[in-house]
Amino acid sequence: MSDDELDDPALLHREQNVDLVLALTPAPDVDLAQIFRHDDTWLVSVEAMTPFFHRDFECVGTVFGVEKTYSGMDGFRGFELDWLAPWASFRAEVEEAIDVGERVLVLYRVFGRHLEAFVVVGMAGYAMSQEIS
Repeated sequence: MSDDELDDPALLHREQNVDLVLALTPAPDVDLAQIFRHDDTWLVSVEAMTPFFHRDFECVGTVFGVEKTYSGMDGFRGFELDWLAPWASFRAEVEEAIDVGERVLVLYRVFGRHLEAFVVVGMAGYAMSQEIS
């Protein structure tokens, strides 16, 4: 960021949004299936994340071709459990985080091993944060 950009509060705020989203993103070696499936690891994760989310936030996900809205942290876990249902393990590596105003677009490379397979599959993925305030 240039000196002029550091003096612009709006640009600084947007950079902080990207930093916040990246700080809440698990490391690339973390097995997301284990975090969401096991109550103990979920409780630690949700305790750390909750202060950064509105209590009544919603996420919309498409799982197996069906779009569904999930509410709150319990809903977020429900979405992830639905998404991770066929995967024995699943992890994501951030390729790029892009500031798009009051939101952040995160491009991922995701890797998963299906419950009935021994190979790891890699694919592109993305997530869009909601308005950050």
